[in-house]
Amino acid sequence: MHTADNWSGLSDQAQSVDIGQLLPKPFTQMQLINAISQALDINSRCTSSPLRPNTDPVLMHLFDDFVNQNIATVLLCTNYLSSRNFKALSHELHKCVGNAGLFGANELSQTVLRIQKNLISEPYDTEAISSLLIQADQQLIGYRLWFSDQP
Repeated sequence: MHTADNWSGLSDQAQSVDIGQLLPKPFTQMQLINAISQALDINSRCTSSPLRPNTDPVLMHLFDDFVNQNIATVLLCTNYLSSRNFKALSHELHKCVGNAGLFGANELSQTVLRIQKNLISEPYDTEAISSLLIQADQQLIGYRLWFSDQP
């Protein structure tokens, strides 16, 4: 599977280099899930809302990875903040906000956007950033608890 801008002729180029799936940007959550299901040869197709990950095995796995990966990202961002590496902090946050949007984690997305807003110009409000990173971590723990409570 490959993500790419929607260029004309890209499908033919992808097939010529043996790329089995082509998912032009922008794509929806459902298109991504279905492409991954197809690439992994999983027969089930996700037809339900991504907010109920227990309905599709691929989505369950992706949601769990999303939470684990972003908990690690928040820890990494906290370390970057402590070492005052604002460039690396901003880079990690950019990845996090995109992932949050894919999973409908709107609260997390808003929190990360607020952190990014604090990184627009110096002097950076490191106390506010630290507080927002704690908030993001709590949101992710909440997502994990919610996920584990699903029937």
